[in-house]
Amino acid sequence: MPTKQRDGYYTGQAGDIPDCLYEWLAKWHGLGYEHATWKLQNASFLNSPEAQSLIREYENVAEKQRVLLILP
Repeated sequence: MPTKQRDGYYTGQAGDIPDCLYEWLAKWHGLGYEHATWKLQNASFLNSPEAQSLIREYENVAEKQRVLLILP
């Protein structure tokens, strides 16, 4: 199945597709949000310790939010 067609039918999470990459919205220091850009997870600067720390922080907060939404 061509990628374009597969994308139209797939309804799972990005992590379930081996050749699929997450994108992160990068808000650049000293610039406004109008200059924020989307970067693929394999961008070299996202491997820096600071970026990895920010990603972990985001994922921890997102997981806590998911748990709160599941609780009655």
